[in-house]
Amino acid sequence: MLRQAHKGFATSSLLRSWHLRKLELQLCLTDDIVEFPPFGFCNVLINPANEALVGTKLPYFPMQVEPPPELRNSRWCGMEAGSSMFYPMQVVDGRVHRLGGSSLREACERLPDRCPGVKCPTGEAVVTATAG
Repeated sequence: MLRQAHKGFATSSLLRSWHLRKLELQLCLTDDIVEFPPFGFCNVLINPANEALVGTKLPYFPMQVEPPPELRNSRWCGMEAGSSMFYPMQVVDGRVHRLGGSSLREACERLPDRCPGVKCPTGEAVVTATAG
Protein backbone atom coordinates (compact mmCIF):
# COMPACT_ATOMS: atom_id res chain seq x y z
CA MET A 1 0.00 0.00 0.00
CA LEU A 2 1.54 3.29 -1.12
CA ARG A 3 0.79 6.24 1.17
CA GLN A 4 1.49 9.88 0.47
CA ALA A 5 1.01 13.00 2.55
CA HIS A 6 2.67 16.36 2.02
CA LYS A 7 1.88 20.05 2.11
CA GLY A 8 -1.28 20.86 0.13
CA PHE A 9 -2.45 17.26 -0.17
CA ALA A 10 -4.52 15.03 2.05
CA THR A 11 -3.24 11.57 2.95
CA SER A 12 -3.81 9.09 0.12
CA SER A 13 -3.36 5.34 -0.04
CA LEU A 14 -3.20 3.42 -3.30
CA LEU A 15 -5.13 0.25 -2.54
CA ARG A 16 -5.08 -1.40 -5.95
CA SER A 17 -4.27 -0.68 -9.58
CA TRP A 18 -5.54 -2.28 -12.80
CA HIS A 19 -4.20 -1.94 -16.36
CA LEU A 20 -6.96 -2.21 -18.96
CA ARG A 21 -5.53 -1.76 -22.46
CA LYS A 22 -4.46 1.92 -22.56
CA LEU A 23 -6.23 2.78 -19.31
CA GLU A 24 -4.82 2.58 -15.80
CA LEU A 25 -7.48 2.42 -13.10
CA GLN A 26 -6.43 3.14 -9.53
CA LEU A 27 -8.44 2.59 -6.38
CA CYS A 28 -7.31 5.05 -3.70
CA LEU A 29 -8.39 5.85 -0.18
CA THR A 30 -8.03 9.55 0.51
CA ASP A 31 -9.07 12.05 3.16
CA ASP A 32 -10.57 14.51 0.63
CA ILE A 33 -11.08 13.43 -3.00
CA VAL A 34 -12.66 16.73 -4.01
CA GLU A 35 -10.14 19.38 -2.98
CA PHE A 36 -7.07 17.14 -2.58
CA PRO A 37 -7.23 14.23 -5.04
CA PRO A 38 -4.83 11.32 -4.58
CA PHE A 39 -1.25 12.27 -5.37
CA GLY A 40 -2.35 15.77 -6.48
CA PHE A 41 -4.36 14.96 -9.59
CA CYS A 42 -7.46 13.18 -10.75
CA ASN A 43 -8.37 12.64 -14.40
CA VAL A 44 -11.91 11.48 -13.64
CA LEU A 45 -14.12 11.81 -10.58
CA ILE A 46 -17.20 9.64 -10.39
CA ASN A 47 -19.59 11.58 -8.18
CA PRO A 48 -22.29 9.59 -6.36
CA ALA A 49 -25.06 12.06 -7.21
CA ASN A 50 -28.82 12.00 -7.16
CA GLU A 51 -30.82 11.24 -10.34
CA ALA A 52 -31.72 14.91 -10.91
CA LEU A 53 -28.03 15.97 -10.73
CA VAL A 54 -28.91 18.97 -8.57
CA GLY A 55 -26.45 18.45 -5.72
CA THR A 56 -27.53 18.24 -2.12
CA LYS A 57 -30.59 20.44 -1.68
CA LEU A 58 -31.48 19.68 1.94
CA PRO A 59 -29.65 21.45 4.79
CA TYR A 60 -29.01 18.02 6.34
CA PHE A 61 -30.13 14.46 5.79
CA PRO A 62 -29.96 11.16 7.71
CA MET A 63 -27.01 8.78 7.63
CA GLN A 64 -27.96 5.23 6.73
CA VAL A 65 -25.45 3.68 9.14
CA GLU A 66 -23.79 4.75 12.38
CA PRO A 67 -21.30 7.49 11.43
CA PRO A 68 -17.61 7.26 12.31
CA PRO A 69 -16.59 9.32 15.36
CA GLU A 70 -15.01 12.13 13.29
CA LEU A 71 -18.38 12.85 11.63
CA ARG A 72 -20.33 12.99 14.90
CA ASN A 73 -19.97 16.65 15.78
CA SER A 74 -21.79 19.95 16.03
CA ARG A 75 -19.09 22.12 14.49
CA TRP A 76 -21.02 22.85 11.29
CA CYS A 77 -21.69 26.61 11.45
CA GLY A 78 -23.14 26.26 14.93
CA MET A 79 -26.03 24.12 13.66
CA GLU A 80 -27.00 20.92 15.41
CA ALA A 81 -29.28 18.50 13.60
CA GLY A 82 -28.26 15.42 15.53
CA SER A 83 -25.29 13.10 15.56
CA SER A 84 -26.75 10.83 12.87
CA MET A 85 -27.19 13.54 10.22
CA PHE A 86 -24.94 14.60 7.33
CA TYR A 87 -24.54 18.20 6.21
CA PRO A 88 -23.97 18.84 2.47
CA MET A 89 -20.28 19.63 2.95
CA GLN A 90 -19.69 16.22 4.57
CA VAL A 91 -20.55 14.29 1.39
CA VAL A 92 -18.84 14.15 -2.01
CA ASP A 93 -21.90 15.32 -3.98
CA GLY A 94 -22.33 18.42 -1.81
CA ARG A 95 -18.66 19.33 -2.08
CA VAL A 96 -18.50 18.71 -5.84
CA HIS A 97 -21.50 20.93 -6.50
CA ARG A 98 -20.26 23.71 -4.21
CA LEU A 99 -16.81 23.77 -5.79
CA GLY A 100 -18.18 23.28 -9.32
CA GLY A 101 -20.34 26.35 -8.90
CA SER A 102 -22.55 27.77 -11.63
CA SER A 103 -20.60 26.14 -14.49
CA LEU A 104 -21.33 22.63 -13.14
CA ARG A 105 -24.94 23.54 -12.34
CA GLU A 106 -25.46 24.87 -15.89
CA ALA A 107 -23.77 21.82 -17.44
CA CYS A 108 -26.12 19.53 -15.50
CA GLU A 109 -29.15 21.64 -16.43
CA ARG A 110 -28.27 21.28 -20.14
CA LEU A 111 -28.41 17.48 -19.93
CA PRO A 112 -31.68 16.09 -21.28
CA ASP A 113 -34.22 14.50 -18.94
CA ARG A 114 -34.38 10.73 -19.46
CA CYS A 115 -37.82 10.84 -17.84
CA PRO A 116 -39.43 13.67 -15.84
CA GLY A 117 -36.96 14.93 -13.22
CA VAL A 118 -34.33 12.26 -14.01
CA LYS A 119 -31.16 13.21 -15.88
CA CYS A 120 -29.12 10.19 -14.79
CA PRO A 121 -30.94 7.02 -13.70
CA THR A 122 -29.45 5.05 -10.81
CA GLY A 123 -26.60 2.83 -12.00
CA GLU A 124 -25.78 4.98 -15.04
CA ALA A 125 -23.35 7.86 -15.61
CA VAL A 126 -23.12 11.13 -17.52
CA VAL A 127 -20.07 13.18 -18.44
CA THR A 128 -19.64 16.92 -17.86
CA ALA A 129 -16.66 19.15 -18.45
CA THR A 130 -14.38 19.94 -15.54
CA ALA A 131 -15.90 22.73 -13.45
CA GLY A 132 -14.78 24.83 -10.52
